[in-house]
Amino acid sequence: MNSAQSLRLGHRPALDGLRAIAVLAVLFNHAWAEQPPFAGGQIGVDIFFVLSGFLITTLIVEEHRASGRVRLRNFYGRRGLRILPVLVVVVCVAELLATLIGSPASRADTLRAAPEALLFVQNWDLALHQGVPLGGYLGHTWSLSIEEQFYVVWPIVLIGLLRIRGIVFALKVSIALAFAGQLLSVLMSLRGTASYFVYFATPTHGSVLLVGCALALLWAERRPSLSKLTAVAASVFMALALMVAPTGPLPELAAALCAGVLILRAVEGRAGGLLDNRVMRWIGRRSYGMYLWGLTIDAAVAGIGVGPGLLRLALDLPLAIAVASLSFVLIERPFLSLKHRFPAGGSGGVHSTVTASAGAARAGG
Repeated sequence: MNSAQSLRLGHRPALDGLRAIAVLAVLFNHAWAEQPPFAGGQIGVDIFFVLSGFLITTLIVEEHRASGRVRLRNFYGRRGLRILPVLVVVVCVAELLATLIGSPASRADTLRAAPEALLFVQNWDLALHQGVPLGGYLGHTWSLSIEEQFYVVWPIVLIGLLRIRGIVFALKVSIALAFAGQLLSVLMSLRGTASYFVYFATPTHGSVLLVGCALALLWAERRPSLSKLTAVAASVFMALALMVAPTGPLPELAAALCAGVLILRAVEGRAGGLLDNRVMRWIGRRSYGMYLWGLTIDAAVAGIGVGPGLLRLALDLPLAIAVASLSFVLIERPFLSLKHRFPAGGSGGVHSTVTASAGAARAGG
């Protein structure tokens, strides 16, 4: 990276628009019980994965370049304030709803999923019981489990890579790991491994997060030629995915690469259109709550006998927006206001505009 370039991601409104697309895709998918015309809505999870990998990696790189170190205790403290308060409340409400209106099976599944959700291991229950609809009103917490497992490992690995060889080396490693995870998915599918295991296991589906990590390191190095290459790769993989199968590792990778292209356009200020729409940005800022509350609400609506389709969506969507908005004001904002207790980096933190020296640019510090 040029030593004159400043390092600061800051708030990019178009990324909120991308979050909105992701959460709406998931909510539409579940309201239709994963059936046409919204059967492909699960790609919203992959968009979240890529975006999460991108943002966390960018924050770590910025902090490392700003101060020469990353305070892991503070990093995990900030992460906890973001994730845990809403999750704990959703788990409690889900248990109450399942007890009041759920079937015996959904009550048992929700009770079983509650500790798994809070310990971030729910994806493994789904992976190891292929084809069995476990989780009850908390079945959607599998994606959060994969993310948090990933965040236990990746920051430590990334910090080590930055200290040893710098950003370019970290970029190569992240690309190699992402490729390895996707290759493992393809090989397991070809060998007849149950699709549920491939989809829910952390080493396979979790590799989508590494696509976002690689994009963050690519952006940190400001490599426009590689950005164009990523766009071409996304188009090629999408075409292959549509030709090979409607579901599976290739469509998953295609969705991840396309999400990566949108992220790069957003951070470079070239998104526009739907991503920069005011309503979409508003939804995107509440997307975490909408994801957690929305799918628990959907399970409750289904539990009272509303079948998949337009009526279920007409109930799900306004309820999800209303409850997530209250949650945003009453739970998320108060806890996020405590993030100053876990400052990042040195005196300036990662929110300062920092100019890297030539040595810092090479070594990431």
